[in-house]
Amino acid sequence: MPPIKRIHYLDLAKGILILLVVLHHFGSAFSRIGITSPFSYAIFSWQGIYTAFFMQCFFLVSGYCSTFETEWKLFFKKIIRQIIIPWMVFELLQATFDAVYFSDFTWARYKTFFFTEPCTTLWFLNALAFSKAVVYLLRRATHNDIAILVITLVMLVLAIILNQLNIGHNPLAIRQSTGSCFFVALGYWLKKNPRLYDRLMKYSPYIYIPVFGLLLLLGLNIPVYTAIMNVSLRQLPLFIILSVSGSFTVLRLCQVWNSNAVLEYFGKNSLIIYGLHFCPLYAFIVYYHALILPDRLRQFLFFVLVVYVSELITCVLLVKIFQSKYLRWITGRN
Repeated sequence: MPPIKRIHYLDLAKGILILLVVLHHFGSAFSRIGITSPFSYAIFSWQGIYTAFFMQCFFLVSGYCSTFETEWKLFFKKIIRQIIIPWMVFELLQATFDAVYFSDFTWARYKTFFFTEPCTTLWFLNALAFSKAVVYLLRRATHNDIAILVITLVMLVLAIILNQLNIGHNPLAIRQSTGSCFFVALGYWLKKNPRLYDRLMKYSPYIYIPVFGLLLLLGLNIPVYTAIMNVSLRQLPLFIILSVSGSFTVLRLCQVWNSNAVLEYFGKNSLIIYGLHFCPLYAFIVYYHALILPDRLRQFLFFVLVVYVSELITCVLLVKIFQSKYLRWITGRN
């Protein structure tokens, strides 16, 4: 089988996005550890610039790079090998780290990580497996791509309604999973409509930047679709506009940039980094916070920088480890 031809700007975009994911999870780590700082605004107040679209962009790119015409056994075998197994292993490692940190090895803690925790940092893998499977099954039922887009859009509306009503638990991030199908379907549809894809590439920066700027100027809430969904039904048009135009703004930037070996490295290995980054981030924040004692803005910014650089170096080492011949199976690589 010939090697898969990489699309450089997509790997570049995934590299930028996964670095933003790591930065975004500083907030989750601070919350779990119980760290508060009057200077947190320095890294959190501006994150709306990318949280308005960054996870949706991952789903859109995944749909664009996916093939839904393969035989069903091969398709679902690939999902199990490349998504489900990594999710299970990474959740297990993260749950074990958490159990060690809190000296709690009860089944309830592991069960929480796998099934009932509403804000698991690995929700994306649940949602990706679910959304790709749904789009595949819809493709088996009909080849009408517009119908698939409409069905998945209805699913997005349903996910937002369920989240607003907050009915019961959210096992396996089913609400995020249901809503993510639309972006996978959209990415796949745009691949078959290159003229529209190119127009979105060309004009999206002229949409996203002024719309986002106007929202900031008016002090309006910016919809966020991550482990914690913050999207109302009346925000749906705005949410889709920001998701699509924001995603294509980054893609356009990366298309113009064309290539960067370092960022592409992170993009190609974004699955490993996503699955393993939270535990060392946790540890580095605890260690450096006690060492630096960031009680001033300059010290706080230095603290964040040191943690972030240490985290990225550790991620590179983890990628090397999980690329070894004994562990490659975990990420579905032969």
